[in-house]
Amino acid sequence: MSAGSKSSRITPADGLFRLTSAITRKFRGRRSATTARKKFRGRPISSIRSLMDSIGVRARAFSTSIRFRATISSSTLSIGESSTRECMKGMRGMGVRRHIPAAGLVMASVTVPGSADILLAASTETAPAAETTTSFAGEDWLSLVSLVLAPVSIALIVWWRRCRRSASDPIRGTPWRLAAGPSLVFFAVGLIGGGIAVGLTPAAWLVAGDSPLREIAVAGWIATLGSLLLCTPVIPIWRRTPAQPDATPPAAAGKSMMIGVLGLLVALPLVETGAIAGQYLQTYFSAATPELVAHEILDALVRSDRNGWWWLVAANAVVGAPVIEELLYRGFLQQGFRIVGVAVAPAILVTSGIFTLMHYPILPQESVVAAMSALFLLSIALGVIRERTGRLAPCMIAHGLFNAFNLGLAVAFT
Repeated sequence: MSAGSKSSRITPADGLFRLTSAITRKFRGRRSATTARKKFRGRPISSIRSLMDSIGVRARAFSTSIRFRATISSSTLSIGESSTRECMKGMRGMGVRRHIPAAGLVMASVTVPGSADILLAASTETAPAAETTTSFAGEDWLSLVSLVLAPVSIALIVWWRRCRRSASDPIRGTPWRLAAGPSLVFFAVGLIGGGIAVGLTPAAWLVAGDSPLREIAVAGWIATLGSLLLCTPVIPIWRRTPAQPDATPPAAAGKSMMIGVLGLLVALPLVETGAIAGQYLQTYFSAATPELVAHEILDALVRSDRNGWWWLVAANAVVGAPVIEELLYRGFLQQGFRIVGVAVAPAILVTSGIFTLMHYPILPQESVVAAMSALFLLSIALGVIRERTGRLAPCMIAHGLFNAFNLGLAVAFT
């Protein structure tokens, strides 16, 4: 496409270029590098308490954990209002890029689909006393509940492991039928599928109309459905491949759903506590102070009217993203490791590490330690559910419930 062309379509390369351009934008408004320790040095106790109140330290125990595990496709970041204007301006001035740098392609591949984690973080501005009391009451309460229930969750996990040692149905081989090679190929195809789908979408579809959420909803669903569509060839391959002779049979459907829901309930306090600990570590060693709404998509979601576009974005977060992410990570990737003989625990840990690292490029740096801690623990929980049930549906349901829970918190507390 020549400079100044009015074509209504963009090529896959253009879509990936716009995606990587948006992802690699630097965060605006960097904060001072002064550490928290230096801020408090030499101050009396009353002064320290006042300063802690003003910068929101007392609220971080709740609000810096993962408050909205929305997993909206990161392809939507490439069509954000500011990034779209910048990309289109560059295309008009210098024409379309004819190749994608290797680093940009890698960045696009590891962040598609469903990886734009949106954090609800502590406000760094001094709020009025009455407003602070009202807002932080619920946050402090939920934070306290998470910290109290974390030891209970640990005790339940220890009890469950003891029961599993004497169980008559130990986990042996995986019921996954695909060989390791096809599993990893479909994992890679699913990762880049969202970016390709958005790149093939007519540009007119990705223009914000009467609602700021329109472009987010359209691109998010196109990326999710595009990834799923590119993974559909796995169905006939699966049907033609016999089951492993030493595979553990999948649990019954009803039992699997129960394990998924109960597993999420046990994991939630640990995920929240991990995020709390991660944020305190980051705050102690740096001056990074997260904002109350740490992502423009979440800001648009909590401030917009509950119209049709709002519900489409929420549905992608609660239904679309959990389905594709669990298929890719707990399915193709984790079971690809298991099928070549990797034990259960290492397969879960390696998959969780990859899952967490692939989210790193689009995590807010002010809350990156908290976010990665929570993502890693959540991924471990989902991996355990997959191995215990032998099914992906319970993982998808647990992931969707987690997103719905955090979406509700984001709306309630902002």
